[in-house]
Amino acid sequence: MEPISIIDRREIEFDGKALISPIAGSLQRARTIGLPALRPMRIGFSPQTREIRVEYDTHAAVWVASDRLGALLVAYCVRARIPISRQADKDIRIEAGSVFLTFATHFADVPATW
Repeated sequence: MEPISIIDRREIEFDGKALISPIAGSLQRARTIGLPALRPMRIGFSPQTREIRVEYDTHAAVWVASDRLGALLVAYCVRARIPISRQADKDIRIEAGSVFLTFATHFADVPATW
């Protein structure tokens, strides 16, 4: 029998309200991606540029690129005990109202029969 390949795909969705928790819950980590040590008030999304806009009560706003946001969300999932595979390929997808943390685990050479 010829071996087959299996891909396990998963995603975790954060809407604007849900995205505030990972940022506010780790202000020190948020600072490492260029955010102030303040609780955000609102989140805006720019799928075209793969960025989010983090808005604060001070009327200030900071744009964050998806690659910097990924590490913050993975760390949040670990602290929140949301299971994620260490071997998975991780990516961020930004849509009109949400950010998706996506995972793909490749299982190569799985026997066709067992």
